[in-house]
Amino acid sequence: MRLGLIVLVLLLATAALLFGPNLFQGGGEVDSPGGGPDGPKGTGPELQAPSPPPPAGDSPADEPEPEMLRVERPLRVLLLMTRMTQRWARVMEMALRSDRQIEVSGYALEDTPGVPAFGQGPVPPAGERLSAAWFDAQGFDVLVLSDVDPNEFEPALWESVASRVRAGSLGLWAQPGLPQVSLRGVPAPEVHGLLTEPSLAALLPVERAAPIRGPSVPGVFGREAPFALSTEGEKHPASRIVFWPEWSRRIWQLGAAATPPWGTQFCYPVEALKPGSVVLVEARPPSGKPLPMYVQGAPASGRVLWFGAQQIADDTLRSGQQSGKWYALIHNAIVWLAGRA
Repeated sequence: MRLGLIVLVLLLATAALLFGPNLFQGGGEVDSPGGGPDGPKGTGPELQAPSPPPPAGDSPADEPEPEMLRVERPLRVLLLMTRMTQRWARVMEMALRSDRQIEVSGYALEDTPGVPAFGQGPVPPAGERLSAAWFDAQGFDVLVLSDVDPNEFEPALWESVASRVRAGSLGLWAQPGLPQVSLRGVPAPEVHGLLTEPSLAALLPVERAAPIRGPSVPGVFGREAPFALSTEGEKHPASRIVFWPEWSRRIWQLGAAATPPWGTQFCYPVEALKPGSVVLVEARPPSGKPLPMYVQGAPASGRVLWFGAQQIADDTLRSGQQSGKWYALIHNAIVWLAGRA
C-alpha cells in the first residue's frame, strides 16, 4: 500500500511539472500565451513584438537593411520638372509611391497645363500655369525643382516659396542641370537660373559656380565620377542610408567601387559654398578637385538640399539592391525636408 501511494505521488508530481497548473484547472482548455479575459484562447503562440532599435554604438555584424524613416502624418510633395529630367523625377516618384502617407504631384513644364506628368496629387487647373496663389493653397510640404528655369514663372511664386521655406513650412530640393535654351528661344545662360533668381538664390547653399561657356563644359566627365560620403553625411538622415555611421560609410564606399559606380558624368561646377552649408556627398572626378554634389543649406535658410548630379548611371537605379538603397535615400531626404525626421 505504502509503495502504491509513493508511486501515485511521483506520477502526479511528474504530470504537474510537464503540464503545469492547467492540469488541475477545470474545463480542460489550455490558454495560449495571449489568452485570458481580454485575449483569444487556443490561437497558438503569441507573435513576438519587434525589438527596439539597438543603441548607436551596437553596430550589426551584417549589412543592415536600408533605413526608412517613418511618416506619422500625411505630407504632400510637388515634383516640378522639365521633359529632360522626367526620368530622374520618375525615380523620385518610385521612391515615394510605396509610402501611403506621401502624396506626390508630378508636373512637367513643357506639358499641357493642368495635365499631371504622374502622381495622384493636385496640379494647376487646365489652361493655367503654376502660380503663387495656387501653390500656396495646396499646402505642399516639399517642393522639388529638377532643372527648372525659374524665369518661366512669375517672381511672386518664388517669393512665396522663399517665405515658406524660411518659415519652416516648406522644404526645398534643388537639382540643376546643364543650362538649356529656354522655351522663349533665349540663349542658354552661363549660370543656371536657380542661382540667378533672387528669391531662390538667397536660399541655396551655393556662393559661386563656374560659368558655362562654349563646348567645354565644366562638371562634365568622360566617365562616372564616384560619390564619396562626408563625415557629416554619415549621420545625416538625408544621406546616411542606414542608422549606423560606420555602415553608412561602408555602403557608400562599396557603391563607389561597384561597376558602374555610384557616381555621375555631370556634377554642377560649384566653386564655393555659403557659410553654414554642410557637404553630405562629393563627386570625385578622374582629374581635378572634388565637387560638392549633395549639400544641406545653412539652417538659417530653412530646410534646403542641393543635389548637383543628374546623369547617375541607369544601371545603379535599375538594379534591385542598389535601387532599394537609393529609394531609401530619396524617401528619407523628402521626409527630412518636410520636417518629419
